[in-house]
This record gives sequence, C-alpha cells and structure tokens, in this order.
Amino acid sequence: NKKNKNKNKNKKKKKKKNNKDDIVVESKDNSYDKQDVKLDNAHDGGQLFPKEEFIVMSDEKLGRGASAIVIKAFHVVSCRVAAIKTARSTHKNIQHQTNQEINVLQKMNSSKYIINMIRHGKDCETNATKIALEYMDGGSLKDYIQSHSHRPCMEGIVKYVSFSVLQGLKQLHEQNYVHNDVKPGNILYNMAGDVKLSDFGTVMELHPDCPGLDMLTVNCGTAKYVAPEKAQATQIRYGAKADIWSFGLAIFELCTGQLIHSDTPSTQLYFHPPQLDALVFSKDCCDFIRSCLIQ
Repeated sequence: NKKNKNKNKNKKKKKKKNNKDDIVVESKDNSYDKQDVKLDNAHDGGQLFPKEEFIVMSDEKLGRGASAIVIKAFHVVSCRVAAIKTARSTHKNIQHQTNQEINVLQKMNSSKYIINMIRHGKDCETNATKIALEYMDGGSLKDYIQSHSHRPCMEGIVKYVSFSVLQGLKQLHEQNYVHNDVKPGNILYNMAGDVKLSDFGTVMELHPDCPGLDMLTVNCGTAKYVAPEKAQATQIRYGAKADIWSFGLAIFELCTGQLIHSDTPSTQLYFHPPQLDALVFSKDCCDFIRSCLIQ
C-alpha cells in the first residue's frame, strides 16, 4: 500500500511538473510571437510603423522633396542611425510611388550597392507611409560635388563610385526594374566608403516576356538627366539603358566638380553631349563618359 501511495504521489508530482512546464513554454511562445510580429511588421503592408523603435535625433530635415521629407533617428532595436522618409501626402499617386519603392527595397534589401530598408509602415495618426532607411553619413554625390566645386575629381574616386553605382544598377536591371531618376542627389555614400543607389519612387518594372510591356512609355525623372529616348515627342519607348545616360551625366559632373546648369536645354545635351577635357583626364576616363552618352 505504501508503495502504491508513493507511486500515486510521484504521478501527481510529475503531472504537476508537466503542467508547469507547459505553461512556461506557452508563455515563452506567446511573448516571442508578440515580439516577432512587432519586429517583422516592416514586411507587412497592413501594419503600423513602429514608432517605439525609433528616437528622433533632430528636428532638422535631412531632405525635403515634392513627395516626402526625411529626418534622422536612432533605431533602438539594431542600435544604428536611420533616415526616416515620410510621404507628404496620402494621395493615391504618392501612395503608389511609396508602395513601389517599398516593394523594390524589400526585393533588393540584401544588396551592398542599394540603400537598405530597416522598417516601414503607416503612421497611426496621419496614415502617411514611413520608410526607415540606413543612414549614410557622408551625404549625397551632389553634396560632394558642391563641396569640391570646380575641382576635378581624382580618377581613383571616379572609378570607385562608378563601379558601385553600376553594380547597383546591374542588380536592379536584373530584376527588370528601371530606376528612372539616376542623378548625384540619389547616389549616397558613408564615411566607411560605401556608395549606394537610393530613391526608388520613380522605378518602373519591365515585362520582357510580354509583348508591348517589354519597353516603357512613360517619361519620368529629373528633366536634366532624362535620356533622349525618354523625351521623344512622338512614341516614347525605352528600357534599362536609359539609366546609363543619366548615370553618365552624373559621373561627368563628379569628374568636373560642376553640376550641369538646370537651365541647360535638354536638346543641347542630346545633340552635343558633354565631354571631358582630354588634357585633364585620361583617355580611358574620357572614353568611358563618351560611351555612356551615346544615343
């Protein structure tokens, strides 16, 4: 009888222990699920932007455009500085651009040559979409050119920047995307030496296997950098090569340390593409720019 009582006691103890373990495991699973939802809400378009993960570092705007403003913040989860881009309007056209940018960034987020996205989601108060991007502390190529105004850039720097941007474009084009707005202001760099392509609000997708959708017919981008085939008055048909023209103009500006004046007629650039001074730059560098600006 004593043996049977002891066995029953042991069974009860074991059962109680198992119940306790089950509760602990369940509690851990529940807490993990909540955290997982919170950390992964960047990849679900229906989720809110996790404001609690960010501390705004300054009220000063890093950038301001027609469709968005950018501020600097600290991301407490990854312990790194971020640039938070907020759409300035909930208009469907702006929303479409923002959603397109999110889709591209999600697909290209492992690239070393394209800006990485940390989080995105809707603002719970304004309903505006926010995108948190890695912060590039060097600024843009436009900033660099303006700070080195009228001073020719060393060809080693030109080669390094060109390689990085072309790698980013190559990866983008391999996914059948056309950037549509390659310019110095959309090429960012950091003090660690990384150079990355940014701003994908004007990206359009090609469908090479679908007749009629294998080329684009909508002209968009910054007028000064628009390729000739995009500005045709009749039927516009262009592909990924249009990005190379824009890239060529951006690298020409880097080489010379001078931004092409915004009042310069596009037709002048089309019929008389700018060329580097052969007395200042090597033949290889001059030929490289010339090859980018062939119609």
